[in-house]
This record gives sequence, C-alpha cells and structure tokens, in this order.
Amino acid sequence: VLKESESMRLSLPHSDLEQLSRMHHPSYARTLWKHFRHTDCNGFKGRYLLLLFELSLREEKITDLSLLKTLLYEIMDDKLPRTMLLACECLAEKKNLELIFASDEEVGIAVLKTSKKLAALIINELNEEKDSRDVNDVVFTLNRLGKVIRTFLQSGISSGEILAFVKMLCKIGESNKNDEIVAVIFEVAASISFQLSKATRSEAFAVLKATVKGQEVLKTRIGNISSTITVPTTSRFDCFERLLQLEREHKEEIAAFAQNQ
Repeated sequence: VLKESESMRLSLPHSDLEQLSRMHHPSYARTLWKHFRHTDCNGFKGRYLLLLFELSLREEKITDLSLLKTLLYEIMDDKLPRTMLLACECLAEKKNLELIFASDEEVGIAVLKTSKKLAALIINELNEEKDSRDVNDVVFTLNRLGKVIRTFLQSGISSGEILAFVKMLCKIGESNKNDEIVAVIFEVAASISFQLSKATRSEAFAVLKATVKGQEVLKTRIGNISSTITVPTTSRFDCFERLLQLEREHKEEIAAFAQNQ
C-alpha cells in the first residue's frame, strides 16, 4: 500500500509501516476512500480505486460489501475501462464468491452494470477511433470480459441478470461494422448463453437466432460438437472444456433453434 501510494504521490493518513501491518485491510480501504475521494489522485484515479478495491477483498471474509459497491459505481461513473476490467477480474478470483453474491444481491447487480458499461465503452471507443485502435486488443479484452461473466454466473448471479447482458452484447454486435469484432461479440454472447439455466438459455438462444451472426455461431457450435469428446475436470476459471460439455448436453435443444429458421 505504501509503495503504491508513493508511486501515485499520495500522502497516506497513516504511513507508519508497523501500524499499517496491523490494520484491517477493508477498514483501511474505507479510510483511504474518505481521505482521497474528492481528489483526482494526481491523475491516478483508476489506479487508486483499484488499490482500494483490492484492499477491500484482501481478507478471507468480506465485511464491507457497501464499500465494494461504492467503488464499483465510482469506477463505472468515472468511465475507467481498464480499471473496470481489472476490478471484475479481481472479484472473480475471490474464493467463496457465491457467498458474496448470496449475502448482497446488489453486489451482483453492480458488477453486471459495470460489465455492461465496459463492453459499451470498448465498442464505442473502437467506433469513434475507427482503425486507430488495435482490433486484437479489443478481441482480447472482450474474451477476458466473457470469461469473467461466466465465472460470475457459476458463482450464483441471477441468470436473468446475465441474460440482460447477453441481449446487450447482441444489440452492440448488430450495430458494429467490424466483422472480426462482431464475430467475437457473438461468440462471447453464445458462450455465456450455454451456461444459463434452461428457461433463460432458451430465451438467450432466441435472441441469438434473431440475428444473422447469432445463427451462424449456433450452427458452428453444433457442427463442432463430437459425441466422442472427453471432458476433463477443470477449475472454474478454465471454461473451455466445460463449455464443450454443456454444448453436447444441450445439442438437441440448440439444433431445434437452428432448424426452425
């Protein structure tokens, strides 16, 4: 904390190393929030907010969920794409994440609002800057975001909330003119849809099927599924093998949507 603060040229309210080592991380995060919230943090606002977010998650048991929500909304309101993604990834790596969402459903809502804002900012920035931004960078970021959303879904965030995110991705995808970006957007939307609950998944497939690219993605995934695939046991952060398993399990359901076009 001291090193990061010094690099941002911020004077800590408590800078004694021995005292810092004994402080409760979330409590100190709130102290720093109160101390610097009305400043621009010397131009390091995103870095500062991420530091507080990481501190608030440092303890095994999260005791200040209200601070988590406050920080997420602050990051979102300040339109800090890189900080949004890093904060979401930081949260996704937290053990017992499902307990956080179960304790306060508003945390999940804040996370998804942040994710929606991030996706919209990424695409809008690409459209505004035309060819000045590296498309590969956008593709990489969208895939990272998709991975985070799948982790949140596995950890108990409402399928209905995730469905709204899928619908937003499809809407963004339809309005984008870059074929490579559009393909990635619909791939991410489809990969999330496969992990939704059955009723919500059907609605997500209907949304995908209503678009040309969505239909292509569904057909491609059906064609790539083999009944001989062996699915190994993987961690929740390695979703690819699990996705193949889910696709195989729901092959008939997906095929019905593709055949009825």
